[in-house]
Amino acid sequence: MFQTLVPAHPGLMLRRLGDLAVSQKEGVADAVGTALNALWAEDELRPQVRDTLDSWFASDHHGLRRSATSAFMNLALQRDDSGQPALLSAPKGEVVPEWAIRGWRTAL
Repeated sequence: MFQTLVPAHPGLMLRRLGDLAVSQKEGVADAVGTALNALWAEDELRPQVRDTLDSWFASDHHGLRRSATSAFMNLALQRDDSGQPALLSAPKGEVVPEWAIRGWRTAL
């Protein structure tokens, strides 16, 4: 079902993941983080996932911050072609995006 919702309704799916993320049940935040990490692989969904993570970093709700941190740490393990952390990679002459800095701060 997850695969069929992504192309048609990414916004709805991200909201549903947010609903799940506020759950206090064991393992749910990590599962949501893993799902967001999988969505990051889709280039056309990346801006929506980034915006979702950014809003969750600033949330007052612990479950959202924990899910965002879980997803962010999974993303932080990804490497670019040169072997550097992909989240720290920016096109030449650009700085690391603010949302990535907020992600590191939230994770730490």
